[in-house]
Amino acid sequence: METMQESKMRWYGMIVLGVLAAALLWAGRKEPDLDKTPRGKWPKVVQRETYLEEIQGFDLARRTGELVVNSLERVWYYNTEGKQVWKMGDGKEWKYVGNLGISWDGQRVLFQTNLQPRHGTNQLDLDVHLVDAQGELQWVKKNPYRYNTSKFSPSGRFVLFGDPMEKTTKVYDQNLNLLWQKEIYAWYVVFDPAEEFLFDSVSGLLFDLEGHQVWDMGGNNRVLSVSDRAEVVLGARFLGLQPAADLFLIGRTALKKVPLKGRGGCVSPDGSLLAYVNAEGKVVVYRTQELFSAGPELKPIFSLGFDQPLLMNLSRDNRSLFVFGQENQTLQQWGMMLVWLPDQKVLWKENVQDVVRDVKVSEDNRWIAYKREKMSLVKMQGY
Repeated sequence: METMQESKMRWYGMIVLGVLAAALLWAGRKEPDLDKTPRGKWPKVVQRETYLEEIQGFDLARRTGELVVNSLERVWYYNTEGKQVWKMGDGKEWKYVGNLGISWDGQRVLFQTNLQPRHGTNQLDLDVHLVDAQGELQWVKKNPYRYNTSKFSPSGRFVLFGDPMEKTTKVYDQNLNLLWQKEIYAWYVVFDPAEEFLFDSVSGLLFDLEGHQVWDMGGNNRVLSVSDRAEVVLGARFLGLQPAADLFLIGRTALKKVPLKGRGGCVSPDGSLLAYVNAEGKVVVYRTQELFSAGPELKPIFSLGFDQPLLMNLSRDNRSLFVFGQENQTLQQWGMMLVWLPDQKVLWKENVQDVVRDVKVSEDNRWIAYKREKMSLVKMQGY
């Protein structure tokens, strides 16, 4: 019969063996290398769609990569892998579908419809639809404002309606309850990536999500890009019809400002990186804190020749920079590329036709979608 002492020794032995086994498993475990350059052939086309109707709009879920597309009569929803989940519009007799938007998690889709074709700027009988990721209609309500211009906030928590003739924007919750309104243009509203503030990017006024003004960037300026909580802002001097070649980087809460010569650019969501096109026509990348301390004479951490970018996006993890636009104006060469910043090199580059203008990219630069022609669309995985 086993004694109490022998029983204790047996249990101690089992515990020691368990600890040793766990230690061996932990030692053999492979830690992910977040800075390792992606291997394989990139980008990969995950979806090609050709429609029988002209594409009127499309949108990409900023954080998860789902895709929605609309013609004048139908709406399609695709999951991250490019598989169609649902289609809406057959038998509805819609003659106008517009203002399509998808929330950053892909769980809510908003669009407006009309049984009559669009004529002029105003539609007085528009229906607003909210549909979930499974294609279930959450609600359909009459447009609460007299114009057809609407905008779905990145998170899907807010719906904005704007007046194309006057400076009026009305902000509603996701159930179309009016929250507040301001004398600003709806199509110039810019949310910060975390969606805690919104800018009127023309006047430079910053509002919280209750409609209270919290900051004024100053007149004759335009917001180009903003970080989480609007901590870091990239702006441009805006005089007349065209923006001047005067940029400035602002640390809003740090009360710092750096003037720059160039055009276009973006800041990373966390505000730690800046990418812009300098006066020499190069895309350059800086650490914002170093710029605030040393100024634009500082050597960039990365530099790349690219004549006229139309879209630039720094990923939230600060590992990649996506660039799309006219790579060479003389040769009329258009392209898109992904720069892998830890290795300071171009991971891939794709030439595209000059008809491509509308490009959407996810927050992490993993998913890219663009309208290739009037009735065809391509979605790629960047890495």
